[in-house]
Amino acid sequence: DVLATAIELGAPTIRVWAGRQGSAVASAAYRAQVVADSRRIAELSANYQLTVAYEYHANTLTDHHESAVRLLQEADHPNLYTFWQPPNQADQAERLAGLNAILPHLTHIHVFNWDSQRNRFPLAGGEAAWIAFLETIRQTGRDHYASLEFVQDDAPENFRRDAQTLKQWLQQVNQP
Repeated sequence: DVLATAIELGAPTIRVWAGRQGSAVASAAYRAQVVADSRRIAELSANYQLTVAYEYHANTLTDHHESAVRLLQEADHPNLYTFWQPPNQADQAERLAGLNAILPHLTHIHVFNWDSQRNRFPLAGGEAAWIAFLETIRQTGRDHYASLEFVQDDAPENFRRDAQTLKQWLQQVNQP
């Protein structure tokens, strides 16, 4: 049971997928079921001071910021949030617009640097984009976790390098 496991681990948040169909193909009935399930799990989790956050991902109802915001509004539960990661096919302006749209509902982010074909690069190469994202996120005034994903070649040394890069950016963005 997911809830029991989260409680036992002391996890503050349960990450869930917003269905298994993209927003462009999901029927109204399917969407309504995801909304109902979202409310149910958000309410159950709230009883244990756990939050629920959607994965922000393709082929789900959070595959685009407009659909994600709509889903969060329809579920309308104060214990329901979303993660965020830059969508593959979007340009920087679209990514920032999407981030701003979900900002009131944002919990945590996935950090990586890859291109639209999912070729992985050192995180430092995405500095301009990520500084803009982190500065935007800082405006919430809330704490957010930043999780590294998809490091180049899945190599531990590249993970350590990217972690150091992310740490430097966070220090830079969070200076008074």
